[in-house]
Amino acid sequence: MNVKVRKPAPAPAPAPAPAPAPATAVHKNEAILAAMCRLMDESGHVRRAELVAAAPELIYSRCPSSYGGLTPQQSLSRDLQKLRDQGLIEFVAKGLYRVSERAASLYSGN
Repeated sequence: MNVKVRKPAPAPAPAPAPAPAPATAVHKNEAILAAMCRLMDESGHVRRAELVAAAPELIYSRCPSSYGGLTPQQSLSRDLQKLRDQGLIEFVAKGLYRVSERAASLYSGN
């Protein structure tokens, strides 16, 4: 009598671990305020057009999980409103912001 022995199936490979966040990832508020401090003029003002133009390099790349969707500019607008509500920035005029002294002292070195 000829008996064939079936080998057990190999165990499935473990699921890959999620990719870690980039080493440069920071909280979006920190990225926004650091970018604004970098772009502000001598009176503490930042123009929205300059902020939006610089956002891919200075903000989105530093916190990709917050701005990886289809509408990063809308997300940025919402986050700017939240920073205003927290008293960290002020909307001076259409397209013009002022960074609070407190935020400038915290984030001007980032």
